[in-house]
Amino acid sequence: MSRFSILIIEENIAIATEITLAASQYLDDYCLSVTKNLTEALSKPEPADLILLNLSQLADNVSGRLASLMVTYPGVSIVLLRESEGADEPALVAALTAGAQDYVTLSQAGLLRLGRRFVELHAAWQTRQREETTDLDLLNPALLKKALTSDSSQLGIQVIGPNNRIRVWNQAAETFFGLKRKQVIGIAVENLALSPQNLGRLKDILEQARVRGEQFSIPNYPLEGPTQETHWIRVHVYPLREHPLAPVSDVCIISTDVTDLKLAEVENWEYNQELQILLETGRESSKHLELKRTLEQFTDQTKTLLNADNCCVYFLEKDNKTLRPVLAVGPLSDQIQTVSLKIDQGIIGAGSASGKATLINFAGAPGETWPDRQIETPYSENEHLLFAPLTALNGMIGVMVASRKNKTPFEEDDLRFFENLVQQGSSAINNARLFEETHRNLNELAILYEASAAISTIWNTQMVLNTLVRQMVYSINMSSGYIASWNKTRNIGAVQAIFAGDEPLSQDYVKTDTVFNLAERPALLLALNQQRPLVFQLNNPLLDEAERQSMANLGCQSLLLVPLVVKGE
Repeated sequence: MSRFSILIIEENIAIATEITLAASQYLDDYCLSVTKNLTEALSKPEPADLILLNLSQLADNVSGRLASLMVTYPGVSIVLLRESEGADEPALVAALTAGAQDYVTLSQAGLLRLGRRFVELHAAWQTRQREETTDLDLLNPALLKKALTSDSSQLGIQVIGPNNRIRVWNQAAETFFGLKRKQVIGIAVENLALSPQNLGRLKDILEQARVRGEQFSIPNYPLEGPTQETHWIRVHVYPLREHPLAPVSDVCIISTDVTDLKLAEVENWEYNQELQILLETGRESSKHLELKRTLEQFTDQTKTLLNADNCCVYFLEKDNKTLRPVLAVGPLSDQIQTVSLKIDQGIIGAGSASGKATLINFAGAPGETWPDRQIETPYSENEHLLFAPLTALNGMIGVMVASRKNKTPFEEDDLRFFENLVQQGSSAINNARLFEETHRNLNELAILYEASAAISTIWNTQMVLNTLVRQMVYSINMSSGYIASWNKTRNIGAVQAIFAGDEPLSQDYVKTDTVFNLAERPALLLALNQQRPLVFQLNNPLLDEAERQSMANLGCQSLLLVPLVVKGE
């Protein structure tokens, strides 16, 4: 029995999802297909009793494109989807004049109206089905004889007589089962050269027909082909008797190929599953405002859904040239998080610069998209990569990379799914990032206010310095800190105030009034002259040796230098 079929021509996955939800609320039994654009709908027609067409798909040739659609889908109702009331009024009038039956605006009220139109059109379709349905007697002797003797018939026809011996086996049946007529006529079913699966299913059908004694059908009946591929047929089974009270003597099996319909059904199911996954991923990623939790949720889900080994999110630095890893999951996570990437350098950098989602299998292999570039460390040349830009209103904010190795290469469907995932995640990540920045700025303002309030009530210079260094240590969660003066004439520094947090100071830590020669500390002197903060890391191989020794004496791994500037000095 056929089902009411709806074809949606819409490239926006969010709109397609809303329409799918609306259909599910008003219709119980229907078939839904989604096509991204009008060109695909015209080149690969889908079964349709109703077409929902986004008005923007008609572009600047409304009448011509609509006429092509009506020729390809004759007699099918076309309802236009209008994204908003506005400047498309002339196009809407032209489309309605050219043959479109109706239109709805994609709003809450519009979707409610669309649901009611679903009910009306479905009822009209059911009425037509009842009027068009006729009781075709497939066992009419003349019709059966014609089908049996016509090798051009699309119907596979088999008649199995007493003792399960083959009486009739036409050309279509040869195609379905892979056995020629001369190989099977007069042979018992048990002796047919069929695969165990096909033979078992055929014997089950015959047993059911003889036991039940009435006709039945199987909508989707799988058959294994010669090369192990599966195709699907729709089977109608008719037990035959010499007279109504006699036992079943023969069984007539009439079948037709429905492989394309089955594959389309599977594709629609997979597409609907993908829609549900995207909705769930977006919902899960958006319910947290903490950046770390949002990134963890997003990367874990993406890695799982794509069966990837590693997944990493990079943020674009303020120089718009560097991609800094902020979170990675997978076996290479530790190595990935230590290496920043450069825009327009290496395979991932080049793909990031393009601003498009990119698929690279066997990265770095000859003939790839950027054959003159090397894959960045720690990824290898045998890596399968997917990467896509994370975007916000102001443009790209970062890149997401998924990789796997020693597994099946990624496919175009993986790329499309990954791109949709990244689009979903971009908004959630950007919102969490903005929330974190706002929260941090508020904390900094509060700390500045507290420090200013504490200092403004003190008139003693030493107490001001002690208060200032204490506030700095607590505000940015440091182990210890000190303030030193700078004698420009003698080019020396002298420690004026020291404060230690919860951890005790090392024996080699500087003391109050400790004097050091800045001529021997060029890195420190450079920061003072430039009047800008600097961070020194003990594990940095490029760190000045004098600073390395000083940090070792202080017992610290990281050192933050903040010049105190008054009136530009």
